[in-house]
Amino acid sequence: MAALNRGLGRLLCAAAAAALASAAVASSGCGRRAPEAAPGAEAAGFRERAAPALQRRCAGCHGVGAEEYAAVAERARAGELLRWEVDPSGRAPEETLGEWERACLQWLDPEGPPLASPLLRAGLPEALSGLHHPGVFAGFADADFLALAAWAEAAMPPARGLFAAPGGMAASAQAASARKSASASPANTPG
Repeated sequence: MAALNRGLGRLLCAAAAAALASAAVASSGCGRRAPEAAPGAEAAGFRERAAPALQRRCAGCHGVGAEEYAAVAERARAGELLRWEVDPSGRAPEETLGEWERACLQWLDPEGPPLASPLLRAGLPEALSGLHHPGVFAGFADADFLALAAWAEAAMPPARGLFAAPGGMAASAQAASARKSASASPANTPG
């Protein structure tokens, strides 16, 4: 089942690459082992990129109060379920961000590109993810999905990025957009 799930993730990865490149041109502009990146190594990136996206899109279900979190903390730390502590306002307390990041790292697949990971796939619509989970992202070009994917790519071991190339997903999408724009410029049109 894990091999099938990983294979599906890789197929989705290829579809995501095509969709992401198309979105960039149009706008012109599973394993449960944590990857080898040191926990907290991307703390600033998690705080700035992933946490706000997860807060907006995922905390309504995955964020739980202190008492409930205490009851499920060991399972969350073991990667059996994705939960994090939130305060009464529904926000993750600053002092819990390191544990929250470690929990998210558990849901990245260290043997494949970030898009093969349950953390990223789960929030996509079922038709794109193959997972039965509420789709909280509109698709591959959703700004919060891209923020979470950028953090995941930075947190993964080297050569595990979407395209395993310098700059990863964002640079590849921008390059595709630039090529498309250059080929569509008046100087390059037959005349």
